[in-house]
Amino acid sequence: MKSEMARRIAAGLLFVIAAAFAGTVPAAATDTTAREGLFEKLDAWVAGGLSRSGDPGAALVVADRNGVVHCRGFGHDTHGAAITCGTRFPVASLTKGFTAIAVMRAVERGAVRLDAPIKTYLPSFRPADAFPITVRDALQMLTGFDTTEGQRWLASADASPGALARRVAALNRARLFARPGSTFAYSNADFDLLGAVLERVERKPYATIMRETVLEPLGLSGAAIGRDVRIRGYSRVFGVPVPALPPPRDAADDPAAGLLIEPHSLGRYVAAQLDEGRSWSAHVLSRGDWQRLHTSPIDSPYAMGLFDDVVRGRHVYWHDGLAPDFHAYVVLVPDR
Repeated sequence: MKSEMARRIAAGLLFVIAAAFAGTVPAAATDTTAREGLFEKLDAWVAGGLSRSGDPGAALVVADRNGVVHCRGFGHDTHGAAITCGTRFPVASLTKGFTAIAVMRAVERGAVRLDAPIKTYLPSFRPADAFPITVRDALQMLTGFDTTEGQRWLASADASPGALARRVAALNRARLFARPGSTFAYSNADFDLLGAVLERVERKPYATIMRETVLEPLGLSGAAIGRDVRIRGYSRVFGVPVPALPPPRDAADDPAAGLLIEPHSLGRYVAAQLDEGRSWSAHVLSRGDWQRLHTSPIDSPYAMGLFDDVVRGRHVYWHDGLAPDFHAYVVLVPDR
């Protein structure tokens, strides 16, 4: 697992890393020296990685369940500006954790039921296979859609209203590789379906739903759903980092991969995940529903918007967000 994490992080050219620990880091005032020593080691690790790889820039944020305790930018962006804790990054698949929170808020209000078939909310969703797919199946990547199905539209450029509805219609033509609820497969299609469910029950665009139900309640002023053409990452040409062209805008994939966020706001998000409704995050979700987000099925690595894993005997949640020109990574250590 450690080598897989390192490989995924090293794949980025401009990247943001968030680490979070359930306890304070460390808590006591007498531990100030140890605390600063930890941050210095983390900073040196990121700076050393950039030096070895030749990648232009990165950001690192560390949080405990009370909030951000350390944040630093490294290097520069494609415009030559220094990367700071206020630099916005596209974080691709980290978006799934935010969408999962929005769905669970709809569950708490009674607008959505986890074990209801998705066609309850999307009557037009009738895939070729007869087995019902539930909201819970989609949150836990157990729909039966494979990874390829979720990547089929990565090069599309459908940014017009109704993009999610058109994605649902296209999924009706897909074949399932496994019975829903039985087998994990990572697929953006699952979270695109959830975004369409949210749009139907809330009667608002997905971006508006996310702003009103997740980003603003968590105080994430440095986050938004969408595309900013001024934000450009890097790609490698013959091993040399060069500014990349922005990828096509696909609004139908926003629920799976459409978030822009500053490092400091990303740190606040992971702090909320660790707080789990104990104190300041309770107004967003109850403790029980935060914990439900973090519970993976037996024999499956995915909870709801986060991978549920064990590294060197320690329980962690993690997710990465990989785009052609950006990479983001989040790891949460709930028992530290």
